[in-house]
Amino acid sequence: MGKNSTLGKTYWHAPFVAGIQIDLRNLADCLSYRGEYELSKEALKIDLVITKSTDAPLNHDIAQIFRGHNIFEYKSEKDSFSVWNYSKVMGYAFLYSSMNKIPLTDISVSIVLTKFPKKFARHLYENWGIKIEHKGDGIYHVPGEKFPVQIIESKKLSRENLFLRNLKSTLTKNEAEAMGLMFNKLDIERKNIYVDRVTQANRLIFKEVMKVDTFMDLAMEVAEEQGWFEKRDRELAKEWDKQKNENLVKKMLSNGFTMEQIMQVTDLSAETIKGLE
Repeated sequence: MGKNSTLGKTYWHAPFVAGIQIDLRNLADCLSYRGEYELSKEALKIDLVITKSTDAPLNHDIAQIFRGHNIFEYKSEKDSFSVWNYSKVMGYAFLYSSMNKIPLTDISVSIVLTKFPKKFARHLYENWGIKIEHKGDGIYHVPGEKFPVQIIESKKLSRENLFLRNLKSTLTKNEAEAMGLMFNKLDIERKNIYVDRVTQANRLIFKEVMKVDTFMDLAMEVAEEQGWFEKRDRELAKEWDKQKNENLVKKMLSNGFTMEQIMQVTDLSAETIKGLE
């Protein structure tokens, strides 16, 4: 058995590269070859996959196109979206189908952007003859693909999608007030990662609306309510004695506060905090 074969199987990839180079030897001046080409230096990751366990249509504007497997690509407010980004997302869908043996007919793709990508839409129409179709508040469909594709313009979504619509750093006072009411109505914990990121990104407006300086002040309030230090000026609070500081850190760790939040409140180093875990 040859050393390039295992259990009778011959591996032809390397000979294939050599063979095509020989056949195209007259074009050597204008061609270059890269065998075993890595598509990405990092692992390819899909932002979100939602699987559906029912064949019935779903009564929600975002979920209208859902199939058994639904791939989401998310771009934040400062990210752009080009035809190259689009090609990558389509590639994810085909790879997902291939690697999981999922038919393309059971896949959908959703691309979530803060603003509608006008330049990309113009490129599709002028170069591919594809006209993106407006289907509702912030919902657009891309026809002609192997599976349903939609673009979601988050800032124009209906109130049914309040949390996705407000995933930005430019909330107005009215939007922040509405979010605060929903946090309470849905009993969403302040340590929830969504609440944390949105309030931190809109620190000043939430401070005005909720009369609290986001999580740093929230942590201080908890400390005061629990008697971890006497009520005093916030700047003097950092003079707690070591035992009270340690008690506060342990309490914050048990309640899910992040390392960054604990460092902001206690002025302790990450190394010190880790030693208290």
